[in-house]
Amino acid sequence: MKKVFLLIFISIVVNSCTEDGDTLLTDGVNGKWQLEATKISPGSLVLEWTEIENGEVYWFSSEGTYQKIKGEITDSGQFNYNGQFLTLDSEAIGNEVRFYVSFEGEKMILAFFGCIEECSYRYRRIS
Repeated sequence: MKKVFLLIFISIVVNSCTEDGDTLLTDGVNGKWQLEATKISPGSLVLEWTEIENGEVYWFSSEGTYQKIKGEITDSGQFNYNGQFLTLDSEAIGNEVRFYVSFEGEKMILAFFGCIEECSYRYRRIS
């Protein structure tokens, strides 16, 4: 009987931690983010960020949906963030796009998962 209670207790603790962790991870990207700089390699090493004016805006909702606005063009769909990767399930292109995610202070860096060389995008939170 003690083993059953121990298993139930462990299950409750593990499930509670997982749910809290998922919420915190999702909260890390929620909000509106505007592209401010890129590092795109033309085949050689890129050390400096290239500043972008009026860059695209991503809006990540707490419900797991996103919207991307770039001028007149919009994209939307579902997103998933697990603390390391951000996966966008794009309705416009009909497939998934995956990025490595890192943060530098209040900046979010998205590095395209399929890029052989540098393909990084730096966003600043706007709300």
